[in-house]
Amino acid sequence: MRVGLGTGSTASFAVERLAERIRQGELTDISCASTSEATRKLAESLGINVLSLDEISLPLDVTIDGADEVLKNGSQMVLIKGRGGALLREKIVEVNSKAFICVADEGKVVQPDSFGTTGAVALEVVQFGAQATRQAVLSAVVSTLGGEVLEAEEETPEEAAERLGVSAVFRHHENRKELFVSDNGNLCLDLFFKRPIPDPQKMHDRLINVVGVVETGIFIGISKLCIIGHSSGTTTRLAV
Repeated sequence: MRVGLGTGSTASFAVERLAERIRQGELTDISCASTSEATRKLAESLGINVLSLDEISLPLDVTIDGADEVLKNGSQMVLIKGRGGALLREKIVEVNSKAFICVADEGKVVQPDSFGTTGAVALEVVQFGAQATRQAVLSAVVSTLGGEVLEAEEETPEEAAERLGVSAVFRHHENRKELFVSDNGNLCLDLFFKRPIPDPQKMHDRLINVVGVVETGIFIGISKLCIIGHSSGTTTRLAV
């Protein structure tokens, strides 16, 4: 079996459980691809065989990963991922999997009236011209939300976005001094929305077409099944 390993605290539990079942002989002939260097190091430390995505036979049978927000939107599962900084590799691995099973706690399940407002909506952007890309991203967000930059009033894209309750901040490490750089050498531009994103597909499409944006943390229709953990210790299935 070929398994994709996710990134983040929830995915780490799945990696540890997978390693335990391999050690106990419950699972054999397992090869894995990782969505981040951190997960690769964890998996290898637990004795899991990890290959690069170019070395392993595709498609993967399954990828198990977490999410920052989970929205069942009609016939599609819409996720926000990337607050752990691995969104590009996560999306590459997950679209190359027969199945992507999302695992999340009940607090990650949102409704349309709060989608995108619980934390950052991350973008991975190239370092070259990053500030220009940030301005273009803000203009795209304003346009997508039905607003406009008031050029007659010499308004900047940042000011227009602020009117709509949106800000864009380059992610820093916890010490707040150094910019966060992804495993791919890119920056993470975190978008914060005070109001829900009304059309996730439209927002993704606009943002991914901004030159300098490599990928967005909006995952639409990639997962068909989410396992939701509850504080009671039970789980439920959210499927489309």
